[in-house]
Amino acid sequence: METIHESADLKVLYRRGGSRETWVAFGAHTARSPEADILFAHRPGSAIHFISKTDDWYQTADMTVAIKAARKRLKGRVITIGASMGGYAAVAFAADLGAKVVIAGSPQISLDPQVDGRWAEAWSTLPQYKPDARVGLFGKPDVYALYDYSYREDADQVSLLPTSATRMRLPMAGHEVFRVLKDMGLLRSAIDAMADGDRAALAHTEAAFAFEAPRRCWAR
Repeated sequence: METIHESADLKVLYRRGGSRETWVAFGAHTARSPEADILFAHRPGSAIHFISKTDDWYQTADMTVAIKAARKRLKGRVITIGASMGGYAAVAFAADLGAKVVIAGSPQISLDPQVDGRWAEAWSTLPQYKPDARVGLFGKPDVYALYDYSYREDADQVSLLPTSATRMRLPMAGHEVFRVLKDMGLLRSAIDAMADGDRAALAHTEAAFAFEAPRRCWAR
């Protein structure tokens, strides 16, 4: 992968692929490598990976420069994707990147400690250029949020998304929804359904997950 931007806070990598689509992935908290590539490596497009070195929810001054570097390499339809902190960024920077599809796993939508106290100490020290991820949705992309509705903090955050967002409810998945989907052999079908806008296929995958989830919990 080619490094197209790097600073003390941020690293952005580019993987050349087909021209049909570009996947822009934002790394989760403590992720220091382009691990999200596994989510869409089977797809024919190119990929851009944003990796935070300081776990700052991408609230750094050089994000403007990094976004410009990324935009120069966008081809075809743009899909942003990420989980948790990365899910926040996939939503927040969707408009900046001209995304048509947003895929967010257990995302934070608001960085207000009053909304979600899990990262209150970290958020209290952030410059907060974009404290509300919904600013990234004015381009009206297709938004998909994957989350465990029984995980209260994640459910509260997802509830902040507009009603037009498609919610994939994954009972007993916990916070790491992409990892659980992969473990259950449902990740590829879910990613393809969301990327291609196939709501019937997504509903089928969601139903398969709901059917298998209790067995998975009992087996642990």
